Amino acid sequence: MKRIKFLFAVLGCAFAFFVSGTAVHSEGLRDQLEGLVYEVEEWSSPQAWNLNKASSDQWQIWTKEEDVMRKRSNGASVTTPVLPQDADRKSPEEGAPPLHTKITGIPNGFYHVFSSPSNRPLAISLDGKNWEKTGRGENDLGFFQIDDGIFELWVDDLYASPASRGWAYYDYVRFVPASKDDIPKLSHLETFTLPDGSTQLSWISNTPTMPAVVEIDGKKWVETESGMRNHRVVISGLEKGKKVRASVTVPLNRKGWGIAETVEFEAGTVPVPGETQKMSVLLTVAEPTDHPRTDWPVSSGVPFAKGILANAENVRILDESGVPVPAQFETFAKWEDGSVKWLICTFRASTRAKLENAVTYRLETSPEFRSSAGTSPVTEAEMRKFAASLSSCVRFADGTQTQTGAGEFTLVSQGAQAAVLQSSGEFEPKEGEKDFLTGHELTFFGEDFIRIRSTLANRELEEPMTLVKSASVFVPGGKGVSGISWLQDTEKHAVCERTASTEGSADVRKEVEHWDGMISADDGAFFLRDAWQCWPKGMTCRDGKVGFHILPELPENYAPDGAKTLDGLLMHYYWLKDGAYLFKRGMELRHDFWIVRPDPKTGKVREVKSEWLQNPLFAAAPAEYYCASGVFPPVNPVREGKWDSYEEAFRTSFVNLEKGRQQRGEYGWMNFGDWFGERKFNWGNQEYDLAYVCSLFFARTADPSILTRGIETARHYTTVDRKAYPWKPEERELRYTHCLGHVNGFFAKGDPRIQDIMGVYQYSLLGWESDNSGGHTFHPGTWYIACLTGDRYLWDAAFSGAWRQAERYTPKYDFRIERSAGWSMNNAVYSYRFTGNPFFMNAARLYLECIESKQNPETGCFDLPQDQTECDCPDKKEHRGGKAFAVGVLLHSLVRFSESVPDTESRETSQKIIVRAANWLLDESWNEAKMGFRYKTGCPKFADSGWYSILVTEGIAKAGEITDDPRYLEFLLRTLPEPLKAVSSTGRSCGKDFSQKHRQTAHTLYYLDKYLEKKAKEKEKTERAERKDGI
Repeated sequence: MKRIKFLFAVLGCAFAFFVSGTAVHSEGLRDQLEGLVYEVEEWSSPQAWNLNKASSDQWQIWTKEEDVMRKRSNGASVTTPVLPQDADRKSPEEGAPPLHTKITGIPNGFYHVFSSPSNRPLAISLDGKNWEKTGRGENDLGFFQIDDGIFELWVDDLYASPASRGWAYYDYVRFVPASKDDIPKLSHLETFTLPDGSTQLSWISNTPTMPAVVEIDGKKWVETESGMRNHRVVISGLEKGKKVRASVTVPLNRKGWGIAETVEFEAGTVPVPGETQKMSVLLTVAEPTDHPRTDWPVSSGVPFAKGILANAENVRILDESGVPVPAQFETFAKWEDGSVKWLICTFRASTRAKLENAVTYRLETSPEFRSSAGTSPVTEAEMRKFAASLSSCVRFADGTQTQTGAGEFTLVSQGAQAAVLQSSGEFEPKEGEKDFLTGHELTFFGEDFIRIRSTLANRELEEPMTLVKSASVFVPGGKGVSGISWLQDTEKHAVCERTASTEGSADVRKEVEHWDGMISADDGAFFLRDAWQCWPKGMTCRDGKVGFHILPELPENYAPDGAKTLDGLLMHYYWLKDGAYLFKRGMELRHDFWIVRPDPKTGKVREVKSEWLQNPLFAAAPAEYYCASGVFPPVNPVREGKWDSYEEAFRTSFVNLEKGRQQRGEYGWMNFGDWFGERKFNWGNQEYDLAYVCSLFFARTADPSILTRGIETARHYTTVDRKAYPWKPEERELRYTHCLGHVNGFFAKGDPRIQDIMGVYQYSLLGWESDNSGGHTFHPGTWYIACLTGDRYLWDAAFSGAWRQAERYTPKYDFRIERSAGWSMNNAVYSYRFTGNPFFMNAARLYLECIESKQNPETGCFDLPQDQTECDCPDKKEHRGGKAFAVGVLLHSLVRFSESVPDTESRETSQKIIVRAANWLLDESWNEAKMGFRYKTGCPKFADSGWYSILVTEGIAKAGEITDDPRYLEFLLRTLPEPLKAVSSTGRSCGKDFSQKHRQTAHTLYYLDKYLEKKAKEKEKTERAERKDGI
């Protein structure tokens, strides 16, 4: 008898049993599969397949895969030949013949049927004629009523696999007993107009479903993914303003049976805000250097409260004399009512020396204003001519190179103050060239300033690393300084060389600690920002071209002393191999180059100092304005006499954060903006969202130095730490976590240089990549920095990372530590707050569903299995409990969810979870004797532990507001003052310590201020009544 595994119900009880003619393997994939499981090799024909031998026209039985019992049911799988990569096969008969699976003897009943994950595209059919391509993960074949014990399926190697070379797997078909109640149900069906005018239709299903079909007037749009719970279909081509009735049909199997819902909407409509309200706000432009500058470009994001500003035309900026200054305004984000949420203001400013002598401008709004962006003094033709002059070259250690021109550019915006050209990103390497792309964003600030933001991307995805010899971008220029070159080859060593230009003159060479990044020529000043901080960097002027060397060719026999120690190797030189750079697949680098051009009338270059280009100006609103705008979560500005000890602790900790970076030299071409990890040899990847902390405290202080650190952090997190070109389509995360050198994979297993630390750090050393968040992926800070700076690249990076989570996590969401759910929820909620896209809120609703299901309704604990490495208790596998600090991260996201979700039911659910969790923190986690929260509950080893995790305080405070019960806020008033005074050090984990303490505490203080003000008013009211009675 063939081996099958199935579940069935008898007298209301479920049983699992095996009927087997072979040995049963334990702890394998087969044992984890629910339902009746059929091995396809036992039920398929023709059986002309090879055993562990690939062929171009035959199927294979593959049993020699590493860890095969865990990966494949019963330790074997049928595989296709290697799939084509360029194009689909012309017919199913080409390649291997179609495989026909006919399963008989199935107990009659109603089933949900699945086939195994195929890893690569597999063609499937229910009739052998009509073929469909499998998606990612297990393939949902739908619901079937089996009345004759027979099920048939055809599979083939018809489809190409352009993303990766290899074969597709066909392992099993399984039947899960179902009832009519298991049929999917849809909810939160709504439309959303996308920026391009198309309509997104989104909804949630209570179970994963097959791709839905949306139909309008006979035209159909099909959902692109299968097995989803968070759904969306984009509908294009509808007439704007037309009233539409759409049907959404979710197939229940591939034979046409399905369920349908309808929705009516008006195509292409967006909210129309009310009239602009009159208001004004001071913008302060402070000079961060010792040298005042004149007529310098400023571009800054200014937030507006909901309903204030209807459109960007109703704004103007006045100087200190009350005279309007030429300015350009761009709407960057909107509120749900259509009013402007973030406005990018670009104008020219002049400064006075020293921060305390800041220049003020006044921004005013009125429905009577009709500002215009104006026309750039540089014509589009001139901009495109300059863009066409750009070129780049990436040279590789194997002697090959990839050279690219500028490519196609799109005019993104055009105005008198700034015009932006963006390269398309479309690039196909020439025959024999590696797929390395250099893209550019060109911003022309009038006639004299050009900012080039260049992005170098490794799109060679087959190999983990590519060995790069050099990477450069070239622009016309360098008149009068031909032959000069700069190289910053280590953090504290730079060399300038100039070859003799005339007969009889001598070569010149000088060495300095830090190169300032600038070369001044007769035809302009050329500047590479963060030149020494992002070492190695270089610049050359030769043959009428200036070369910005993103990765300069390293000197022959390059062997810095720092690379000879384990600490130096793992901190600064992990990327170095054979005098070249190990560059991770899918990764991007992004750099700013500036060109200050001569005045077209005089031909002279204006005064330029490298400090000015290194330190851009920013127009900052008052802290009170930022905090009252509503774009940040509830927070108060720093106020004298309010929580002074905490504000002092923050300032000292922020100084220590920078000291730590300087002491350890946390710089380099992949490091800048990051911190050296808590586990000594792994980088922290901005744990606890340093960019968010900096954004929040910039809002509380209006201090540009805090914003600068946030910008550095966000730019690092969206380039080096991001998989810009993911090589696994099914991957859920686009960020690295706790990896050596951020991205991992720099060392081979047997490398003698790392053997002494392999036992502790092997996962951080050998290419391990986490795809389950684990509580270290965060996008809120990136969203804020994008809006404060107007950097669309940051916006897109935050969007893509959060979107991938909302799409890939939600089919079967689960978590093993509370912070994981917290970060997932956090990313979805903040993304909804910035974009208004309901797809993000629907993801958050699905996270909420899982969070609620895991919380004990009586105790408020999430009763999760605990880390097995943290104790030696004989019953540790049975330990169930919670970790206070992780619950603190989760509570922050739940508080933001409760403030943001539009429906009452979800909001009330989140509030119940918040209150229950706060009760658990106070009643079970708190250890009064230690004046701290137990590291975790559920294990006797930690029963007497105590650590004041300040992360939990926001959720406790919010519980007080929800319930109006003083016990929560009185607890904080009693226990919080001393922890508020704590200062984070300059140590290796200072980035984590700093962010962990400050990312939520300011929100806690907001609720405490609100509570104390309420108490004061009640006291005053009581005293007034008592005085009245006394009279």
